[in-house]
Amino acid sequence: MDPPSRDVNDPQVFEGLPSRGQMNPAGSPIDASNYRRDLKRVARKAGLGELRTHDLRHTAGPLLFDAGLPMKVISEHLGHSSECVTADLYVHTADASRG
Repeated sequence: MDPPSRDVNDPQVFEGLPSRGQMNPAGSPIDASNYRRDLKRVARKAGLGELRTHDLRHTAGPLLFDAGLPMKVISEHLGHSSECVTADLYVHTADASRG
């Protein structure tokens, strides 16, 4: 049986998911495998099914573009080497979803 779907705008959906750069209770950086496990748990709780960290990047790019953010800002946020890389990866995705 699938878990009930939750509104992703509900902050409780993301409860327990560490943000980037957080430390564990021992003061060490969050272990990547723990982060992936927590992300999967939160995604299931939100009714999103299987979700990988990289999927979040591929969702953020087109959403930021659609929201009208400058390509330079999106590129910096995603850590790309240039705006061209960002545009090549995400603009066609955003354009296709509009079609």
